Amino acid sequence: MVSRAVGAAALFVLAASSALAQVPPGQPIDPGMSGPGCPPTVPTSVDPMLGSGPSTLTGSAGSRFWFEGGYQVGYVRDISTPAIIATRGGAFAVRGAPGVSTALGGGTTDVGTQHGARFKAGFWLDNNHAFGLEASGFFLAESSATSGASGNGAALSRPFFDTSIQAQNVRILNLPGQVSGSVTSEVSSLIWGVDIGPVVRVIETDMLTLDQLFFFKHVSLEEEQTISDTVSPVGGAITFRGQAFRGTGVATSVRDSAKSINRFYGGGGGFRLGITPGRFYANVEGKLSVGATRQSLRLDGTTTLTGAGDSQGAPGGLLVPASLNGQYERSEFSFLPEIGVKLGFQITPVVGVYVGYNFLYMTNVARPGDNFSGSVNPTQLPSSQNFGVQFGQNTPGTQLQSSDFWMHTIGAGVNLRF
Repeated sequence: MVSRAVGAAALFVLAASSALAQVPPGQPIDPGMSGPGCPPTVPTSVDPMLGSGPSTLTGSAGSRFWFEGGYQVGYVRDISTPAIIATRGGAFAVRGAPGVSTALGGGTTDVGTQHGARFKAGFWLDNNHAFGLEASGFFLAESSATSGASGNGAALSRPFFDTSIQAQNVRILNLPGQVSGSVTSEVSSLIWGVDIGPVVRVIETDMLTLDQLFFFKHVSLEEEQTISDTVSPVGGAITFRGQAFRGTGVATSVRDSAKSINRFYGGGGGFRLGITPGRFYANVEGKLSVGATRQSLRLDGTTTLTGAGDSQGAPGGLLVPASLNGQYERSEFSFLPEIGVKLGFQITPVVGVYVGYNFLYMTNVARPGDNFSGSVNPTQLPSSQNFGVQFGQNTPGTQLQSSDFWMHTIGAGVNLRF
């Protein structure tokens, strides 16, 4: 009887020792185990590289800082040149006469494709991604375009409204057998901007983030248009400061330049929506800024005589007579909406790539081509036979003209999160 009890106790100790050896005390149960009393299998992260949680530019779990930057190519609104720069045909190419057509101007000029970059950087001030600070900037480097016109065997002239006789008049550039000349127009444009302000996280889920943006903004738009002509005598004469000049190598050159600088200062708000299905992400950002644009316009007209001894110059061109040379400034209320769309792929938790599109609109800017005078008293023009003879109405003063501006950009770059 005693021997049976001892044998049973020995078997019990042996079984218990075997069970304890398989699952040691304090050791977690393997989630892959099955059977009675075992919990179901625990799912793992969808993307082992990124883990769970948002992975947009400013939404990765554990990330405090973000940066993105890349190349962009832009297209800006054409520079308007409403004044007709040159006409061709007829007896003297007088505007409106039979057989006379526009040779240059009277429309718009495309400055062409502009190249630049776009940057953004920021950081969260807390671990919960509730409040942060962000700065961004962009630029499109200067781009220019040149167009021109010559007589091609016909009369070529630069038209203007003559206030002394209250009628159309011309500066003759090309007249077969008399004078030979041509005219060119060059335009250029560049733009850059920066903004800085707080970011407030409104919504954050595994696949969605929504941020509220507040900022101070500055944008600078600089543009210039220069119209230049050169005239040489063939069988006739050219005029400089009321005197006639003849001979080979003699020429007069007239240059009209208008340079505008628009500097916007303002503040505003916006939003940024981020959608993150796995490693891919999409951002939509909208901003609206309100403020003042400081318009600055520099007008410069000159006439130069060459080939008659020493080169001589005089203030005053054609569309910019001497009385209009100078700097003009004023401030105008402006608003500036913009929108951006970005599609990206997160290569690692730190590095990603993206492509994007941005649109910016700016009201009340001074553009150079809109601010040339079409009405001139030729007694103020060094290239006129009547230079210095006072009669008729004076050339009207300059009144800054405003228009709107827009640009499109597309680009690609990289983002960093750490």
